[in-house]
Amino acid sequence: MEGSGNHHDRFGNKLTLAAKADGIIGYGMIILDKQKKGVTFEIHPSNEKREPAPKAIPGWPMTIRIE
Repeated sequence: MEGSGNHHDRFGNKLTLAAKADGIIGYGMIILDKQKKGVTFEIHPSNEKREPAPKAIPGWPMTIRIE
């Protein structure tokens, strides 16, 4: 995916971008499920005033299994 890979955030922290939602304003969450050994990535869109903007984002949320 274009733009994925290793980067630094605006504070200089290292991060790896595995997926993205171009043109979406909002924030993301990572939910760990130890019992099911899975990780769910969510994106919560907002508008320009940072108010929740309920809309479906194709491919989100995404869950991966951790062995």
